[in-house]
Amino acid sequence: MAFGKVTDKLDALSDDVKSYLDSTVEYYKLFIFKKGVKSIIKVTNMVIMGVIFLIILAFLSIGLAIVIGDAMDSDSVGFFIVAGIYLIVLIIFMVAGRPFIQQKILKGTSRSFFKMNEELPSAQKRREHLHKIQQRTETDDEIL
Repeated sequence: MAFGKVTDKLDALSDDVKSYLDSTVEYYKLFIFKKGVKSIIKVTNMVIMGVIFLIILAFLSIGLAIVIGDAMDSDSVGFFIVAGIYLIVLIIFMVAGRPFIQQKILKGTSRSFFKMNEELPSAQKRREHLHKIQQRTETDDEIL
């Protein structure tokens, strides 16, 4: 009779542990899905804003080239001046901007990553849950 109670308690413990593991796995699946969707949304928004910005920049550049060309009495000179301005900006970026951009990206992704880790269940919470299961089995053993 005592062995029957022990096996029943072990079966109950096994079921508790399995349900805990299953719920933990399901939680992480949902968590990863949520973060993946948020990342896709952020990237999509950035791409759309980038395309709109490039269209605006193209129209402004053409307008500036026409204005400069009218002032110089040659449309081609205006376009060459605008192209030269962009070439200077590119050279400055290649020399000084790359480390700055890398630093900004690293800080932004680090902030996002560590914020994501704060949302994960802590090891303390997992230990507390396992401790509750352990206490329940100990009280069941005392009854036997």
